[in-house]
Amino acid sequence: MLISTWIHCDEEHEESRYPQVGDKSSSRKFQEVYWKCVTTFFATSRRMNPGAKHVLFTNVARIPSVGGFDLESFLRNRLDVEVRTLPLTYRVPNGYYGSWKNQFYLFDILKDIAASGADDHEKYIVMDSDCVWLKSADPIERLLERHGLLTMTADVDDEPEYVMNGLSRYQMGRIYEEMLGVRVEEPPPYYGGEWFAAAAREVRRVIREIDLVWEDSMKRFAEGRDKFNEEAQMLSFVYYKLGYPARTANPYIRRIWTPLGGISNASVRDLELAIWHLPSEKKLGLSRMFAHVVRPDSPFWKSRSDSDYAAYLARKLGIPRRSGAKLLLDAQKLVFQKMFRLYT
Repeated sequence: MLISTWIHCDEEHEESRYPQVGDKSSSRKFQEVYWKCVTTFFATSRRMNPGAKHVLFTNVARIPSVGGFDLESFLRNRLDVEVRTLPLTYRVPNGYYGSWKNQFYLFDILKDIAASGADDHEKYIVMDSDCVWLKSADPIERLLERHGLLTMTADVDDEPEYVMNGLSRYQMGRIYEEMLGVRVEEPPPYYGGEWFAAAAREVRRVIREIDLVWEDSMKRFAEGRDKFNEEAQMLSFVYYKLGYPARTANPYIRRIWTPLGGISNASVRDLELAIWHLPSEKKLGLSRMFAHVVRPDSPFWKSRSDSDYAAYLARKLGIPRRSGAKLLLDAQKLVFQKMFRLYT
């Protein structure tokens, strides 16, 4: 099995906007937030999946140091991560939607996998970097043998009228009807773009359909018609068209919101998952974990049993709830970041 994540570093005047991080996406301090997430992602996966191959997809020729720490050496030598350099080719025209410009990099990754000549049964997982592994991927690998591709619904399952990135599930269904020429009786599922898991044969099926829906979406934009605005909506359409069963990955991964001062959807049940996706923790718990990950004598590496390791992650990341200590640390960090624009 190959487990991967990615980072696309925007250049000046080609920035994307990510409210959870702030600042220009071309700035060094912005990108360091994501490099820390990348490192933490691979450390947690290497710990729980020591036999897997790990690959980082990126558009940069050289991995930068972070706070003077040689990150490239750590990723390559300590965590045994292969680095593959790919350009972003799925670029939307100006004015297409919002201010995300690099989200379609996932499609370049899938195209690279599809062209790799891998055996049809070789298994691939591509995830966002703000995820951590609590448990082994072995059950996921076995389930991939059965389904070929595993789907994860996002957190709008029960709200078909909720607008996510410009479209509700009802609106998505109307676009499906126009594109497929069939009646869509129920609002289609909305699948999260933070998760892609499939055997190589299914990657090849998916990328062929992605190129078709990409071309159609660009045409619909030029004509001023409703279209798919981001990669998750395009993937959702492809999964629907190809008939993949829904929610096959949901027992293993969940998008967990832990905003400071906002409403958390974390639950005790999350401790049973294999993977947490934690968008709110990029600058908080995941950043603090990075400081432990790069130290071989830290609690991250010294937690010997799986239960000790899971308890460590729960404390650091506030699952199922923030401790008083984490609340104080998070509040202090966000105040300093707001006052002094510090992202370390």
